[in-house]
Amino acid sequence: MSKTYRFVLAVAGASVALSGCSSTNNGGAPSEPTSEQDASFATEFSVHGGLAELDNVDTEPKDPVLIHMVDFDQASAAADIPALSPDSTPEEIRSWAEAVGSGQSGAGISVTTPEFLSSVLADPEAISEEFGWSFGAVDRYSEAAVGSERFTVLAGQVSWPEGLPEVAPGVKTVGEGDDYASNPDSASRLRITGRPLRVGERDGLAAASWGTPPLEEWVDGAYQSFADSAGLEAAAESLDSHDVFSATLAQRSFGIETLAGMQGTPETLEKLSEEAVDEPFSIVGTGLTATEDGLNHVIVYVFDSPEVASAAQPQLETIWTTKTSSSLGTNFSEIVDSPVFEQDGQVVMITAAVSDSAPPQLFTGVLFNGDLAFLHD
Repeated sequence: MSKTYRFVLAVAGASVALSGCSSTNNGGAPSEPTSEQDASFATEFSVHGGLAELDNVDTEPKDPVLIHMVDFDQASAAADIPALSPDSTPEEIRSWAEAVGSGQSGAGISVTTPEFLSSVLADPEAISEEFGWSFGAVDRYSEAAVGSERFTVLAGQVSWPEGLPEVAPGVKTVGEGDDYASNPDSASRLRITGRPLRVGERDGLAAASWGTPPLEEWVDGAYQSFADSAGLEAAAESLDSHDVFSATLAQRSFGIETLAGMQGTPETLEKLSEEAVDEPFSIVGTGLTATEDGLNHVIVYVFDSPEVASAAQPQLETIWTTKTSSSLGTNFSEIVDSPVFEQDGQVVMITAAVSDSAPPQLFTGVLFNGDLAFLHD
């Protein structure tokens, strides 16, 4: 008998502006940096906590932002495979990464890993060689990608090696060289281009960045985080209401015009324009959560207001029940079974069963492939 998973889609209404100034609230009224950021991410996973620990690296309002965060122990439990530990062998780590990282566990799970630790599958020994601890020591992480910048926060039994050179107060470096610059003389198995990694610690967390300034702010505790964005925080609240253990949040243009010259014929773009949601949105979040009934998928769209979200709901219902995925070539009704749509204030939720025949990367895949479900006219 084929098993099914539950899929949850939430539509949140909120402001989506992000400011590049350290004295502004990303999507709200001006505010001063606070030295008391939410440190709960050190002890437990939440999307809000993950956002609160990420320096916004002076993000401009229209900068594309991609945020990933995962609780690896919860992901292991959901996939019904043993969790990793600091004592896990390279073979155990590699097997875990193949199962949970690529969705081969049979549980429909596919989660991401920090970019600078991406060798976990091909060369897990490179991590312990560089830092003195294995990937299994990381319990959870949160990471933001903004242009060439990556800002990563790790929780677990993780600390940076002693004796590293200090490049700024509280900030040390793994490898020598200027921010963001390759340095072949400083290359390692983990940093094959020799680009130095700036690192620091605070409140039981370890952070890494290719740039010194955001890490210096983070170590000091006086920084603007992505949780200061009203739009991203609205997405986080919706995802946390379903106790997700893995989340991806994307802030960028989802307008059909972004596809022009990139993919599809003018006729294809015209058809997408006719079928896509009319109301604009610029933040989408996805997540995974485990319940007694199986694995839940969560998706959040962020609009400018509750009224705009309400106007968009009927179009989303039409897309998810009658339209064909432009990236998969399959009708959404064959993947999402009997969805139920509900609205509660600024949030519209859709619950539906998702067949185990659907690929583990289903929703993140259509999210990044310019699919009809994540486009507006």
